[in-house]
Amino acid sequence: MHTDHIPEHIRQAAVKLGQNALTHATLIRAGGNNQIWRLTSAQLNCILKLYPQQNTDVRDRLDTEWNALSFLAAQKLDTVPKPLARHAQTALYEYIPGEKILDANPDDITQMAAFFLSLQAFRPQAQQIAPASAACFSTADALQQLQSRYHKLIGVATAYPALRDFLQAELAPLAAKFSKFPSYSSLPAGLQALSPSDFGLHNAIRRPNGRLVFVDFEYFGWDDPVKATADVAWHAGMELAEPLSKQFQRQMIDFFSETDRHFAQRLQDMLPIYGLIWCLIMLNEFIPEVWERRCISGRASDTEHADVLRNRQLVRARRQLEKICLLL
Repeated sequence: MHTDHIPEHIRQAAVKLGQNALTHATLIRAGGNNQIWRLTSAQLNCILKLYPQQNTDVRDRLDTEWNALSFLAAQKLDTVPKPLARHAQTALYEYIPGEKILDANPDDITQMAAFFLSLQAFRPQAQQIAPASAACFSTADALQQLQSRYHKLIGVATAYPALRDFLQAELAPLAAKFSKFPSYSSLPAGLQALSPSDFGLHNAIRRPNGRLVFVDFEYFGWDDPVKATADVAWHAGMELAEPLSKQFQRQMIDFFSETDRHFAQRLQDMLPIYGLIWCLIMLNEFIPEVWERRCISGRASDTEHADVLRNRQLVRARRQLEKICLLL
């Protein structure tokens, strides 16, 4: 057995999860909020996910993801990994063989939409499921989230003149226009959707046969399907080409308009607001506690790295702002 290269903290975590004979451990991803390792032994091939304790974030990502995948496993859904074991801040999940999706195609979007819509068949059984992370059920919810994210960034912007100028001179004037937009009241429970929340092809694996499996359910819960659709359009981890984004939107409109006759109009009205929220999400690296989480997970390191990453994110946010302007 080749065990000398397995980090001790991974070996100990595996033992506490009932795996005492590892032969190999490979770091798959050091994300913004967790680490993902592939573990192998004579009897096992699985994923170990570490959820570091974060004093600046009270969300229990492990509990949310474990409960979500356990719920979906009980519904016999085979397009998500099976949960296997959990202990403290770690969990084991089924390993899905395949590859990351680097070049999306229309079939990927069809599968992505089909997966999202398949979740809606389980709504009657999901009454114990909580709202998704950062769920928005009304225009007021979305604007409050926009304002909260803006104030958090403007609070640190004195140390970053380029960030301050972008927020005050470019983003704020555009956000002010939303006061003239239609305001939608809280969405009735019967029109809400089950959503992975952080949903998209960036969290999908393409099996060798071309079928997609979706991973990462740390934010799973109830949400407005308009927000879920808009998040796919604007998600910084995906950046779908416009034709593919429109394809996903059409499939969502076709489905949800059957029960919500205002769905298409709400989506059109709310897309720019959620686009602005994503502009601000792109700038999270300027927030000290977010950068701390990046460092804890191993994704980030020194000050020079921070400056490069922050400047890149500012360029991306400005490019997104230009796209939003085209919708107004």
